[in-house]
Amino acid sequence: MNNNNSSESSFFTERVVQGPDRVYRWKYTLRKEQALVHYKMMMKIGMIVAAAISAVTISIFAFGAQDRLIFGNLLLNILVIYGMIVGLPALIGALALHSDTRSYEMDDECIRHKHATRGGDAVVIFRNVTWADEEENAIRMKEGITTYTMYAPPEDATFVKEYIRNRIGSEKYKS
Repeated sequence: MNNNNSSESSFFTERVVQGPDRVYRWKYTLRKEQALVHYKMMMKIGMIVAAAISAVTISIFAFGAQDRLIFGNLLLNILVIYGMIVGLPALIGALALHSDTRSYEMDDECIRHKHATRGGDAVVIFRNVTWADEEENAIRMKEGITTYTMYAPPEDATFVKEYIRNRIGSEKYKS
């Protein structure tokens, strides 16, 4: 696996480069502001999950809690829930804000965010995109129920946006 990553790191550059197989490849490290968008979304989801679990915990304790000892345990449990669901990911996310580097491949059919999930790549097939828009060097595309955000180096963003626009159609692309 390490051999694959080392060869892959030389294969993907900081600029958009077309390989001999006619596939464009690049890597992009998110700026702090871009990474914060994902970080804030993760925190919102964590807060919702923690609130739901806390509500269930409170309702369980409400039916059997009659004295202060149990109420103290309830507060401790809620603090542990928030600490584990919100606090730990917040700490990890804050430490990783400057290390979110993404690798992309793009050809005439699709754009791939390499290793986006543990299961593999996030693939957006151009013919299946229902709408797309852009902000600075980010391109958002909706395919099915999922909205994907792909990033291009600022120097190459215009090229990537035009390439995608030409494949999905201008009527679906809002700039």
